[in-house]
Amino acid sequence: MIKKEELFQQLFCLFFVDFIEIFFKELRKMIDIDCLEFYINYHMHSYNVDKYKVGDLAIKTKLKGENSFIILNLEHRQHIRKNYPSKIFMDFGGLWDEDGYVIYPITIFCNNQLQIPQPNEYKQQTFDINFLSFKYPILQLGLLKWKDFVHLENPIICALMATMKMEEEECQIVKSECLQMLGKLRLEADKEKIILDFIEAHLI
Repeated sequence: MIKKEELFQQLFCLFFVDFIEIFFKELRKMIDIDCLEFYINYHMHSYNVDKYKVGDLAIKTKLKGENSFIILNLEHRQHIRKNYPSKIFMDFGGLWDEDGYVIYPITIFCNNQLQIPQPNEYKQQTFDINFLSFKYPILQLGLLKWKDFVHLENPIICALMATMKMEEEECQIVKSECLQMLGKLRLEADKEKIILDFIEAHLI
């Protein structure tokens, strides 16, 4: 049985452009979609160690013509530590690429039981002096209401609705809506199977 983590990775590899078109519109304006290479569990240089796993999925591309890496950090835990922003800073703030690629990190909170809004900034501040402000884009699926997306016939939405905020008694309703949308999309068999496996894994 494929793990949920692997299903997320496969989903974003197949439908990354659909994903950013809906959730990261400004990034979509910058990116060259004809220049996309995907790497799962990618390792990169860090100032702290020689080689370091930096994300569940790395996308080599161009942003505004600049060679870049978009790093997706997929967080599956229901309970997030208070010092999580400092972890993100330590993980991504010290990264560098020997070829001079721009690093663009995104954190996706995948667990729909996590419904406490998460910060997207790490600060170091003393009195009135702000020494450091490190901001990073996030998407928290547990804060998104599936009903707000059900009208969009889109493959990434078809899958991710299964991980959005819902009441327990709505699970089968959401599953039915996902399957109906999947039928309307008329995708190739391999893409359809990834979405179906994703839905089945999250809505039993």
